Amino acid sequence: MATERVISSRVVGSSNPIAKKVRSISSSIKGVGCGFIMLIIGLVLIYQSVYGVKEYSKILAALPMQEASESMGNEELVKVKGMVDVPTPVEYSYEKCANAQCFGETTPSKTELALYLSIDKQRFEIVEHVRTETRTRDVGGDEVEEQVEVKEYKEEWVSKEKKTLWADFTLNGKVTVKGSPDTKLMIETEEKEVADVKIDNLSALNYYGQQPSAQVGSTRLVYSYIPLSLPAPEYIVTGRMETNTIRSGDPFIVTDMTESQLIQALGDEENFTRWAFAIGSWVLTFIGLSMIMAPIIELVDWIPLFGWAAKAAATGLAFVIATVLVLGSWLILKFWWLILLLTIALIALAVYLVAKKRKPETAEK
Repeated sequence: MATERVISSRVVGSSNPIAKKVRSISSSIKGVGCGFIMLIIGLVLIYQSVYGVKEYSKILAALPMQEASESMGNEELVKVKGMVDVPTPVEYSYEKCANAQCFGETTPSKTELALYLSIDKQRFEIVEHVRTETRTRDVGGDEVEEQVEVKEYKEEWVSKEKKTLWADFTLNGKVTVKGSPDTKLMIETEEKEVADVKIDNLSALNYYGQQPSAQVGSTRLVYSYIPLSLPAPEYIVTGRMETNTIRSGDPFIVTDMTESQLIQALGDEENFTRWAFAIGSWVLTFIGLSMIMAPIIELVDWIPLFGWAAKAAATGLAFVIATVLVLGSWLILKFWWLILLLTIALIALAVYLVAKKRKPETAEK
């Protein structure tokens, strides 16, 4: 359900079509500056696509794979593999309620013993989502612009308590690994959900004048974990070694993949990020060009048939120019050294040809 409220309004001018068109042209002219800003941001994004993505796949491919015993004593970034031993697994204690309202006694419970636990306690609530819209309407021959506050109410799960737990573990009993929130976990985890759990220090439910469903107010515990397994799995850990302990690093990765799978997965992530930057650059460049051409389009828009054709042509032109700009920028940034060498070679060739042409003329004189 949604409610609306006008928070401000102003008369922008006459609702006469000519006056509205003049205002539209004036507004599009003001947007030209924003168009140039978008072009600049687009260039920054294409630069990020080429040079802004750290290539962890290449960094790790260059590191030698070491057994735990071989890496001892190093004080640098290492890539170590070994069989996992977890002397003291982690677990999370919680209280299970007898009903959805959590009235009466609770039952102490615990999660499974694990190497890693991600805890999320949630309550089902009515959530208020607020957004502001700008609308125009005709009032007595004037065009009135209104700022409208729209409130939507949805029932959804809301996180109330989050926690991540790591157990210290060793690789072949030689190297200790201490996980942290900065650890990149590349292991498939198991996930479980427990309904009706007690959550401390909850505030009163806010219904916002809505009729709640029976589920509102219920709670649950959602957790993902890496279970202990036998036989012990083999992990690869990358990070900075400090006194035979890995607790940080750039990158700090814990995975059960093979070395080739790890490097491939990191490479795929990097390529995805590059493509995301490139697509974002193209979109901003296209929008920026469209905003720059908008005043001209607005001028011819009221000409029958021609206005529609001009809009289509401008859209197509913006599409082509944006593609050429982004692709050209990418090629220049990626292969600037090759372009520089070719330019130098062409200049040298031109100088040589000019000098060769002048030699016979000098000899004749």
